[in-house]
Amino acid sequence: MSRRHLPPLRRVAPALLASLVLASCVNDVTQGGIAGPDTPEFTLVPGAVGQAMAASARDRNEASIMSVDGVLGSGIGVDENGNAVIRAYTVRPGPIGLPVHVEGFPVQAVATGLITAGNINDPTTRERPAPNGFSIGHPDITAGTLGAIVTDGTDLFILSNNHVLANSNGANIGDPSLQPGPADGGTSADQIATLADFVPITFSGNNTLDAAISLVNGADITAVTPSYAYGAPGTTTASVSPGDGVQKFGRTTGHTTGVVAETNVTVDICYVPRGPFRCAQSARFV
Repeated sequence: MSRRHLPPLRRVAPALLASLVLASCVNDVTQGGIAGPDTPEFTLVPGAVGQAMAASARDRNEASIMSVDGVLGSGIGVDENGNAVIRAYTVRPGPIGLPVHVEGFPVQAVATGLITAGNINDPTTRERPAPNGFSIGHPDITAGTLGAIVTDGTDLFILSNNHVLANSNGANIGDPSLQPGPADGGTSADQIATLADFVPITFSGNNTLDAAISLVNGADITAVTPSYAYGAPGTTTASVSPGDGVQKFGRTTGHTTGVVAETNVTVDICYVPRGPFRCAQSARFV
């Protein structure tokens, strides 16, 4: 989300103030249970005045906004041009029946996922059997996420990143995988699996994935996320396109949802940072 400096009220031109008075006098009609103007044009008002007007419009219609199924809350933001907008926080991405505008101000949905006071379980703790999404790691790293359970038809394996289970190429086959990871208190007594294979990361060419697997006893894992997340993942891969909804459960983030923004991405991932803006070693993924 871009941000702009908002001009003080004293700098707003008199012509703009006159237009605000006119905009506030537009007759309202009901649209989807929420009051809206009888004209399709949006009220595009920059700065603090626009935000104050949008906040008043939101307050007058707050009950109707909150009554839309899947809406968790709302707030006042600005678009890329600095104009005031009303944003509604939704439990999932995609259309949920929000109006296009409220009293002329654009309404934008922001998928935040369920906003909770705290997880029922802490994904940084030791669990047996361990759910997908909980803390795991090689003894020489901090901690990462138990991504999923995969099989070759005979054995079960924990799937995670090379940099989580194989210490960014620094591990040996047969090394222990700890649950929880060392940063979360994991020790040799917490070994849950044994490193079985990993795809080496190249720092001088292109990579397609950062992945490793560790052999695990089926009694030590659940193969599903906790009950307060999304449960069991699918058993087949799926193609995605921009706009599709996605979700994950991770050791650091818990349960999050999002929307695919781009595909066919090439990106340089930093493995050895040097401060907030510089990198000593990166790998390119395509």
